[in-house]
Amino acid sequence: MKKLKFKKFLIILAGTIAVGCIFPFVYREFLSNKPNIILIVIDALRPDHLSCYGYERNTSPNIDKLAKEGVMFTQAITAGGWTAESVPSTLTGTYSFIHQVRYWNSPRNFTIRTLPQLLNSKSLNSALFTNHHPISMIDIKDGFDLIYIADHSETDDHQLTLKVINWLKENKDKPFFVYLHYKGPHVPYRPPEPYKSKYFYDRFNIKKEIPISKDKSYSNWEKGKIPHIVVESNISDVSYYTAQYDGAISYTDDQVGRLIDSLKKFDLLENTLIILIADQGEMLGEHDI
Repeated sequence: MKKLKFKKFLIILAGTIAVGCIFPFVYREFLSNKPNIILIVIDALRPDHLSCYGYERNTSPNIDKLAKEGVMFTQAITAGGWTAESVPSTLTGTYSFIHQVRYWNSPRNFTIRTLPQLLNSKSLNSALFTNHHPISMIDIKDGFDLIYIADHSETDDHQLTLKVINWLKENKDKPFFVYLHYKGPHVPYRPPEPYKSKYFYDRFNIKKEIPISKDKSYSNWEKGKIPHIVVESNISDVSYYTAQYDGAISYTDDQVGRLIDSLKKFDLLENTLIILIADQGEMLGEHDI
């Protein structure tokens, strides 16, 4: 990887990522340059639905700008197919068979130190912000000075961004590490307007009817059927839900833009390392799944 001048050193790891590489890189970069660090995790984000990866819909202008100014990885593999495995992998730099978190409430191997624990040992102020409520059940919270987990009435990415911006305003005079986990593109794909219907009627919206699953459980998705958790008004057109998924990406992308604007406003951007990843991708009815 070409070494960039740290003044604008922005690393983009979009889509699913071999998360073990983040841990040592961030720690070495902090020891060398003492930057502020913001790790943005966008839940269930597919790289091939981002404009910077060639997607025809303009879903991600703010992420695209980060990709253009920084480093964008073109191949990446998640350490776990869902949040419970991949997030602890990101913060420990290990696979799930080592950190031992595979399901919600699985106890973590506490002999392994997390990234915020190591950074905090260097007097870095650290904070975790998430509206993905189940993350509260994962043993990843060690080392954070502040933990903000939105309850089920506060799942909006806009409000979560506001919480982060207010925290940055109050803590901008000390080096910091922020872990920010957005739930926007996660099922059931219900972004607010105008994002919800933003792509309903464009030229890329090609109808594809498949059966709706009768299984109402969250974890058991029937092969070749639309999962019950995403179904709205009994609609069986996959493109309807793909359009909402893309709208959710656009919505979260706008929040990334708001966050970057706040870093500029607080004169923090020039000394802040931004890492943007996903914890896993999403199926969207492909491969009959």
